[in-house]
Amino acid sequence: GLCNARLQFNAFRISKGYVALVTGWLHAVPRMLDTPLLAVEGSRLGLSRSVPDRTGRKALTQIVEVGHFVARTQATRVSFVVLRLHTGRMHQIRAHLSHEGHALIGDALYGNGKASAPWCP
Repeated sequence: GLCNARLQFNAFRISKGYVALVTGWLHAVPRMLDTPLLAVEGSRLGLSRSVPDRTGRKALTQIVEVGHFVARTQATRVSFVVLRLHTGRMHQIRAHLSHEGHALIGDALYGNGKASAPWCP
């Protein structure tokens, strides 16, 4: 049961995968995003975020697969991304994809300051 699952996870026999919808067409070549990330306190109380910084901690996000489509509403280009984390930094996926120029759909913190798609509240 649960104890066995914990043992397998701690022995790295289980890997977690993630999927994301991001703005624009992300380059479709599988690769590793390895920009170090630094946790910083936000302007509002309790609103911390991670920013790319060479003095930050090692962060590895693997882009496994990418698909592209155009949302019918306003002909918005979107990428469907399959990811795997090799480290566990705060907001790692959000920070790495935003740094690549492709924030998560609806992510006002790591996007351009507002929700990025009217069809995704």
